[in-house]
Amino acid sequence: MPEFLKQPFLPNGKVETCCIAKGFGKIKKSLEQLSIKVIECEGCEEVDISIRNHPDINFFHLGGNKIICAKNNEKLINNLSEEGYEIIKSRNDIKSPYPYDVSLNVMILDNILWYGKTADELIKEYAQKQNMTKILLNQGYVKCTTCVVNNHSIITSDSGTAKIFKKQGMDVLLIEQGGIELPGYNYGFLGGSCGLIDKNTLAFTGDVSRHEDWNKIKAFLTEREIKCISLTEERLIDIGSIIPLTENLV
Repeated sequence: MPEFLKQPFLPNGKVETCCIAKGFGKIKKSLEQLSIKVIECEGCEEVDISIRNHPDINFFHLGGNKIICAKNNEKLINNLSEEGYEIIKSRNDIKSPYPYDVSLNVMILDNILWYGKTADELIKEYAQKQNMTKILLNQGYVKCTTCVVNNHSIITSDSGTAKIFKKQGMDVLLIEQGGIELPGYNYGFLGGSCGLIDKNTLAFTGDVSRHEDWNKIKAFLTEREIKCISLTEERLIDIGSIIPLTENLV
């Protein structure tokens, strides 16, 4: 029986349900062939079309069945509610330009909330109630820029983010910027092009071996006993993360 992930982004079993941006049929099909149900995210019209449907822009999974969702995205609120999630509406409208589009683009890792300056107050209040440490980052696209490997390890191309994570004792691989498509922008981010589909498998939207830092990425993952799969043979593309929501622990 599928269970809601207890911790955002970090499954302990095989992922049964995930969320990706609407409009990526090949990626959706590949995930479904792995017996993963795909919820497609249709985003807020107030957000730039290039990132409008990105799930890490439109909602943040607190863990369990609780999700903070953009209050101005009624369609997503209704879709997630029908799937059994308890929806908490954000205090902020999610809208362009930056940084008003990144209120929900945060992370919880190692009992730490990593957030940008415009993070929704509800998320910060939740972290306070859970006695989490809160660490402010200069980079507003916190989740986009960060590939979650495990509870203590990340990969990022943002040097400022890497420095702060390292200062907190996290294992960090800093890679070069670029090599990831994001229509309308010069490049996308690695974190937005992947997601864990079980405890030891990281799925990428395209052929990760085509990334110029592939050897570094592969070594970093191998050291942590994480295997990776490419969902398409195309170049990596930033779709706002593959966000795991439910898992099978049997």
